[in-house]
Amino acid sequence: MPPLAALIAKNAEAVTVSDNYGRLITASGLSNGTLGMPAADAPDRLDNTPQPPVHQPLAIATGIVALDKNGAGKLSLALPDFSGTLKLRAIAWSAGRTGQATATLPVHDPLSADLPLPARLAPDDRADLTLTLNNIDGPRGEYRIKLSADGQVALQGDSELVVNLAEHEQRAQPVTIQAKDQGEGTVTLSVTGPNGIAFERRLNVAVSAATARIVRHAQLTLKPGATLTVDPALTAGLRPESIVSQTTFGAGIDFDLNGLAADLTGHALFSAGQIIGEATVWLSPASVLANLGLKDDPQARLTALVRALAAYQTTDGGFSRWGGGASDPWLTAEIADLLQRCKTAGVVLPDTMLDQAIARLAAIFAPLATGPIDAVTVPPGRLAEAAYAARVLAAGGQMNLFQLRYFSDRLQAELRDPLAVGLIASSFAILGDKASATAGFARAMSLAESGGSVRLELEGQAALTALMIESGAVAQPSTASFLAGLSGAAGNRRQFSTAEAMWLFRTVVPLVASAGPVKAKIGDLTLQQDHALWGFVKGTPPIRNLADKPAHISLTVLGDPAQGEVRDQGFELQRAFFDTNGKPVDPANIRQNDLLVVVLTGRFTGQGDAKPLLVDPLPAGWRIEAADIKDAANRYPWLKDLGGASFARADDGRLVAIPNLTGERHEFKTAYVVRATVRGQFALPGPTIQDLAQPAQYGRGAAGKTKVDPAS
Repeated sequence: MPPLAALIAKNAEAVTVSDNYGRLITASGLSNGTLGMPAADAPDRLDNTPQPPVHQPLAIATGIVALDKNGAGKLSLALPDFSGTLKLRAIAWSAGRTGQATATLPVHDPLSADLPLPARLAPDDRADLTLTLNNIDGPRGEYRIKLSADGQVALQGDSELVVNLAEHEQRAQPVTIQAKDQGEGTVTLSVTGPNGIAFERRLNVAVSAATARIVRHAQLTLKPGATLTVDPALTAGLRPESIVSQTTFGAGIDFDLNGLAADLTGHALFSAGQIIGEATVWLSPASVLANLGLKDDPQARLTALVRALAAYQTTDGGFSRWGGGASDPWLTAEIADLLQRCKTAGVVLPDTMLDQAIARLAAIFAPLATGPIDAVTVPPGRLAEAAYAARVLAAGGQMNLFQLRYFSDRLQAELRDPLAVGLIASSFAILGDKASATAGFARAMSLAESGGSVRLELEGQAALTALMIESGAVAQPSTASFLAGLSGAAGNRRQFSTAEAMWLFRTVVPLVASAGPVKAKIGDLTLQQDHALWGFVKGTPPIRNLADKPAHISLTVLGDPAQGEVRDQGFELQRAFFDTNGKPVDPANIRQNDLLVVVLTGRFTGQGDAKPLLVDPLPAGWRIEAADIKDAANRYPWLKDLGGASFARADDGRLVAIPNLTGERHEFKTAYVVRATVRGQFALPGPTIQDLAQPAQYGRGAAGKTKVDPAS
């Protein structure tokens, strides 16, 4: 008997011999069994159980209630401001029996006082509302209703109303709310009546700019004694009074962390990618969040963002960028990565959300990690997706070092994508193999610098840099060199995509501010300290380097778009309004309950492959009735040549769509239906279209005002 076979036979239960990939070597030689994969513990089938909604329903548990000798018990429920029907369930048990019963309980005040506010207003909006009183169960008598407003809203006219109501009588009273500046507003409604009836209700309304702030960036070096005058391109098309600038000024390579955070948190969340971006900011250490001026509870904010992401999970366990449709492997890995980091931070995840995502990633990874060791031909995109899946599986304890090594060796000849190589190196670091991680990152940097078969764009460059820094497997000089290259690449961009900003933010958070004395004058303010400094000023004052060495400047300019200006920077965009018969309508003169057909047209005039995102914010007094018009030819025969959209959704008071570009001129035409629901005068924001991958290519339509009069 050969020595190896004798050893195994003698110590069959105590000794195993494995190859480099963890496969058992039997007495006859190398096992031809397949490599074990991480999907073993994954569910056989992904269920479609709905995830918890973002807003939880009312749920109260009383605990154990003592019963008297007749088996009856009494309890009291402390309810929040709630009007509706409660479903009650009681469970009883004894030593030998159990039982349960359910009942419903209507909950309402004796007098219903309803003042439906718009979800948000723009500064200077006026909403003409109706306060509805309904004496449901209250006695006949005098009721006193007092209204007050705080914050960024004010009341016009009388704030106190005294009415005599009969039993079951209803009454309506006009109430006008005027919005002031941006911020939160509160309307408090207090009611007192006969028989001690008294209650108070606080109604909140946000006052926010009708259009999102524009964020632009610059990276540059300023010589000793030199003065920087901000490039007018950074402020073009912005309202001068709204412009602020943030400057990070240092002796080394320092990015403006505050500006990147503003890029990731200062907009509505239209897609899964934007949710990832904002959540990345909230995962920062407490000291970073304090410096960013973010005062919300990080756990609460992350919990809300995770629940919002649940709506983007598909039936195969992956995630889609817009909700519905096929899942995206790279996005699925990004979200699973985020969920793992949230879980580590103590965020409670919805049941099965991460498990299903990992199962999906295991299914993506498995075909490339099993089979013969011989080289295989795989498209670069699939390799990067599988590499990111491997990193998530390694971080989740779903992959061991043998499996990762087999995957890496099997595809060595195919791994020409620097980011894919970096993701595998990061996986080795997670599993504790620092030597392989260091070697992998060295190869990734070499591939990136040589400009091989896969060119690394800014997003990939930032992702690779972040992975190197987070791994701790790369020496500081190499990291600094790659960071300098990243700064140069970022300096060529005035605006970042969400993915670019997210990975840049992940790169910067672990870094320590560069050492070395700096001295600068920003406007009239002189600043001096022994490490990189940060300044926030109104406008864009000149910046002078008062030190005797060159300074690196990372500049962020923020501002609101000038409402009267139409900008075409890669896209043309027009908007028109019609009634349902095709007659043009002036939005400055419409009536409550009018239906309007909004038609958006334009074309792409920029460079590269367009990835357009069209956003049309609604006035506070309008509501979308149909984001995607079905059977337009029969419903609206006059509405011709619609190109449609691959995706269209009513999203928190705005239309969000990806229009189809058609023909040699790359034109688009899409339409949706709105209803004027609230009387008053409101800002009519202009529509915008922007390239998701190249945000400096955009178009902006005209803004104005709309006036909604009472229905005729």
